[in-house]
Amino acid sequence: MRATARKNPNPIVPSTSACRPTLGFDKNTIGEAITEATYSPTRDLAIPGIAGARQSSRNVTAESHSQRPLLFGYRFTSLFAPFRAPLCYPIFRLKAIDPPAYSLLDAVSRLLPHRQYLGLTKSDLVRKVTSMIRRTCVIPGITLAFFACALPSPAADSATGIRITEQPDRLRVEINGQLFTEYFFKDVPRPYFYPLIGPGGAPMTRNWPMKNTPDEEHDHPHHRSLWFAHGEVNGHDFWSEAKNFGKIVHRGFGQIKSGANLAIIESTNQWVAADGTIVCTDERTMRFHSSGAEDRSIDFEVTLHAPKTDVTFGDTKEGTMAIRLAETMRLKGKVGHGHIINSEGVQDDATWGKRAGWCDYYGPVDGKTVGIAIFDHPGNPRHPTWWHVRDYGLFAANPFGRHDFEKLPDKEAGNFVIPAGKSATFRYRIYIHPGDEKQAHVAQKYQDYVKSISPKP
Repeated sequence: MRATARKNPNPIVPSTSACRPTLGFDKNTIGEAITEATYSPTRDLAIPGIAGARQSSRNVTAESHSQRPLLFGYRFTSLFAPFRAPLCYPIFRLKAIDPPAYSLLDAVSRLLPHRQYLGLTKSDLVRKVTSMIRRTCVIPGITLAFFACALPSPAADSATGIRITEQPDRLRVEINGQLFTEYFFKDVPRPYFYPLIGPGGAPMTRNWPMKNTPDEEHDHPHHRSLWFAHGEVNGHDFWSEAKNFGKIVHRGFGQIKSGANLAIIESTNQWVAADGTIVCTDERTMRFHSSGAEDRSIDFEVTLHAPKTDVTFGDTKEGTMAIRLAETMRLKGKVGHGHIINSEGVQDDATWGKRAGWCDYYGPVDGKTVGIAIFDHPGNPRHPTWWHVRDYGLFAANPFGRHDFEKLPDKEAGNFVIPAGKSATFRYRIYIHPGDEKQAHVAQKYQDYVKSISPKP
């Protein structure tokens, strides 16, 4: 028997004042819950068009079933048989599409009164979404199909622009359909980006310890490609992976947004000591830029929050906004042929411990000269920063290690205190380019960066 829509005497009407998008769950989780709630062969949901389509789909083989268009987890057979092209796309996969592509998901999420869903697990959310659909869904399946078909197709979206897709333990960032980097956030000592792909597909960072490849040194296992951390925070080590080290634990994403020339990741993290103490928290905004040429950049903004006690970032060279470069780019070593220069004109070994607005490290990868510059924003505390930049490929901006860099007797000269309940924000740009610093116009790019981002008051 064909399922029919149940009349809802008290339908939930979307309202900006009373029904807002669910708090405590991002759109990805809501979309997954909607899909899981509706895609079950044992549930008879009162959704016109969908129930009948699902009934007919039970008679097809698993192989043909998997190739049919999806709508909220349902595959349509006879209803859309005349059409060969996929008409619909699973909502739960639309995690990295621009806001217009979330229109349908927004409409559904606004049906969920937010106060009822705070503190729920995802399984609880699935059950409540199931109940909500049973009681309130009176939209014909063909209407849902129309709106779903209006969403951008996955093939078209991945072909151009910057696209972010979520996987269980990482976010994958692609530029024009090609891998740029992946942001690892689950079951790791601290979040990091790896790999970092530069001009012409050049791998810009060391593979180890994530991957074993020839001619790479296996020193400093905590040097994971591109990351943010510090070696002494209220006496705890968040830089190394030695005994009793602290971890920076990912707690959630605020925004994951793809775009033509700009993509954004917003995340929150807790700095957890070995004994379980939450020393501080941070909010990160990472913006990915692509000009269409070989230049690409990451704007890394981090706001560090002190809880009910002061947080001290101690004076140590071990930190902070850091990259471990590809072996051939390093200044010294059996395969290293790189060079270093900073905004003050200081070069190579002499750049270590010096202060500068920017620093650039360049060298050959696969026979082509490429480079990475880190820009220290003038609005940052203690600008211009000191540079913990080594001849073996470590490249870091460190605003805290003053006594190490300036060889001062006072080992606390560089301590930086965030008072209880307050915060401090640091901004950097990671600029990836072909050629050396002159060919890449790094000095001008730095000025462009300064003009494009105003410091927080």
